[in-house]
Amino acid sequence: MKPDYFSITEKLNKLFLWHRISLYKIAHRSGLYQGQLPVLAFIQKNEGCTQKEVANQLGVSAASVASSTKRLQRAGMIRKKIDETNLRQNMLYLTEEGEKTTEKTCKMMDEFHLSFFQGFSENELELLGQFLDRMIHNVAGKDSSVDLFSLIHLEMKTEKEGKEKN
Repeated sequence: MKPDYFSITEKLNKLFLWHRISLYKIAHRSGLYQGQLPVLAFIQKNEGCTQKEVANQLGVSAASVASSTKRLQRAGMIRKKIDETNLRQNMLYLTEEGEKTTEKTCKMMDEFHLSFFQGFSENELELLGQFLDRMIHNVAGKDSSVDLFSLIHLEMKTEKEGKEKN
């Protein structure tokens, strides 16, 4: 009997969508927009970083980071300090409110992920990871070791090139 590839792919897509919806709800409960937590978490780990560094690390556009940091600054979660060595550049820092929100939201994310994998043994999770690695390798081939943020950047670049051709 031939496997139902469509059904399996549909289940994966459904899982990814539920995951994304759940993360969106967590961000919303924390007063964040989707995508702001990675910005806050990066700033937390890299005090004094620049918007360009955030954009490069997260694989998003500088304009996207500028918009996010402007919102986060208005919400009192980050502060910007002009870099004395380059006056055109801001260094980013979390405020006390930003620290609290980042910690609280990361804790909620951890709790969600614990529930996400609830009922699976360590062996099952290891096996699942191996299956997913194999699927990634089947799709990406030699590029299967590309990290997630580089892959997001590649997706954006591919999408941009596709739009330019039209």
